[in-house]
Amino acid sequence: MADNENSEQQANQEGEKPEENTAEYWKAKYEDMRGHMRDWQSKAESNKSVATEYAQYKEATQAEIDKANKRAEKAEAKLADYEADQQKAGWRSAAAEKYGVPAELLHGDTEETINASAEALKAWGDTLKPKSYAPHITDPAGHPEDPKPSENAELLKQLFNNQ
Repeated sequence: MADNENSEQQANQEGEKPEENTAEYWKAKYEDMRGHMRDWQSKAESNKSVATEYAQYKEATQAEIDKANKRAEKAEAKLADYEADQQKAGWRSAAAEKYGVPAELLHGDTEETINASAEALKAWGDTLKPKSYAPHITDPAGHPEDPKPSENAELLKQLFNNQ
């Protein structure tokens, strides 16, 4: 029997196929399938490690992308704030120049509110100006216009003109 198995193994090694319904045939088939299984198993294990590395890489990359997106959003928000502040400063300086009031005293977030603030400040400032009690001088020689002389002035003229 050992001789019979050796001859079948030699036939397998030489490339000849054993008969289909023999134990040798099924054993060879089993070993062949087992070899394929091991090949596929090793490929699956290597693929698993590659897939794990890819998942880690993807997570790390996504984390970096998220950080970059957050930084970009913060930078865009700061830029928008700076631009809004610049625009408000421009509106304030234009209103200050137009109404003749200090820009530092103006407040508001829109051009309309800043202009309204400037108008109100100008109106308030106009009420604070001292009234001029000096007579209006129309004569370039410097004589004031006084339509009716006061009684005291007439009395003084009479007193001093007689001497």
